[in-house]
Amino acid sequence: MLAVLRHRGLAGAVLVGHSMGAQVVAEAMLRDPEAVRRAVLVGPVVDPSGATVAQQALRLARDGRHEPAGVNAVVATDYLRAGPRWYSAVLPHMFAYDTAAGVARLPGPVVVARGERDPVASREWVRRLADLAPSGTAREVPRAGHVAMATHAPLVARWVREDPS
Repeated sequence: MLAVLRHRGLAGAVLVGHSMGAQVVAEAMLRDPEAVRRAVLVGPVVDPSGATVAQQALRLARDGRHEPAGVNAVVATDYLRAGPRWYSAVLPHMFAYDTAAGVARLPGPVVVARGERDPVASREWVRRLADLAPSGTAREVPRAGHVAMATHAPLVARWVREDPS
């Protein structure tokens, strides 16, 4: 991601990361704060209250009842397309990455968001991350599940466009 920003000559980007992507965005901001000015982390993993593979899988499965059929189809297709080999390779990195420690060192503003019904990222976890960040804000999308940026795009887009300065 940082290589693409550099290649395009972009600086001061606002990056949005969802679920595992929240870890990627946090790390990108830590590595190159000139390239990444602000971050929006939606449904960040790994909530310590469910920090095992089985708990994460169960929470993700439970989220299906809070998502529209179209979103569930996209999620299922993505996992099928990536395959179990990819998931097995990525999972250890997801669990090894200390999201809280990374967020606590973020050099710029960050919005940490979740859907009100998100079983993957609890309200307590999102608030904790926002409190740890030097310039963090916790947000919640009403009546949304884990994929809040897809089901409530205008609201999440507003948070992306907000300038906290």
